[in-house]
Amino acid sequence: MATTSPEVIQIQARLTRVVAAIDALISGAQVVRFRDREVRRADLGELRSLEQQLRLQLAAAQARAARMGRNRVSYVAI
Repeated sequence: MATTSPEVIQIQARLTRVVAAIDALISGAQVVRFRDREVRRADLGELRSLEQQLRLQLAAAQARAARMGRNRVSYVAI
């Protein structure tokens, strides 16, 4: 049974938000205009870089979570 740590859950949530932002950016929601104001979303390259970093962090956190658990000691007779 896989153990999911709070760190893994947090990184997965951030990764989900970054992927959603990339999808929104690709679908044309790069600039939002309201009356006389304009807001420009993040650059696609920056979001892709953040996505890659989060995927690496997630893999490392999952590896740490998999190693956590009960320590087992083996005694070998000589």
